[in-house]
Amino acid sequence: MRVKVNGMLHKVFTILELIAYKKTNTIDAISAAAGIPRSTVHRLLQMLRSEGIVAHKPNLGYVLTPRLLSIGLEGIAERDVLDVAIPFMRHISTVTQETISFSVISGLERICVYVIEGTHPITRNIRVGSRAPLFRGATGKVIASGLTKHEQEYMLERYVADGIFREDELPKLLGDVNAVAQQGYAVSNGELVKGGASVAVSVKDIMNNVVASLSISTLDDRLTPDNFEEFLNLLLDASRQIQETYFVAHRIS
Repeated sequence: MRVKVNGMLHKVFTILELIAYKKTNTIDAISAAAGIPRSTVHRLLQMLRSEGIVAHKPNLGYVLTPRLLSIGLEGIAERDVLDVAIPFMRHISTVTQETISFSVISGLERICVYVIEGTHPITRNIRVGSRAPLFRGATGKVIASGLTKHEQEYMLERYVADGIFREDELPKLLGDVNAVAQQGYAVSNGELVKGGASVAVSVKDIMNNVVASLSISTLDDRLTPDNFEEFLNLLLDASRQIQETYFVAHRIS
């Protein structure tokens, strides 16, 4: 029975990954990509739909719902860290008037789990639930810097196989992430959004593992040397206070 249940769970996760990462949204396409019989795919999708984990939209097919993100955050440490981080994010937003975001790793991507919008329209493309590859952009590089070498190499192999990066890009990507790990922050100009820029720092847990990225998104012509120093100091100070507050709360509990 355990083998049968595990096999079914594997099929469910395969379907969810295809919808999330490959944007494979129809029963026929999912069946072909996963090698799962069409009738089984249909039955599992109906089950996921009844639980509110996927929804079916005209002309789009099956899509993931926010409930999956909510479930994921409720059971992991990042939820506690986020609760601590929000007041500090509000403070940074008040001081800078820029967009502040908090992101965590999800599969092969980083996912934004909280945003406080700034006053500049170009940075308002950042939404809760928005995803992007690791190793690209300040947030992705910060989170990737917390992975082990084996994890970094595995993810990059997957990215190359999926056509996200080229093989000849890998040495530079690894070099950039190693530099981020050494300096403790990342800066990005126009990597994900033309005309945009961001500064990001890591947030670590009690074991000194990177669990999240805290970032400021702005316009590239607004990221001056003076602004950069201000932004970086605000982020580093907030990260330190978030970690200290989180540590104290968990020691008490």
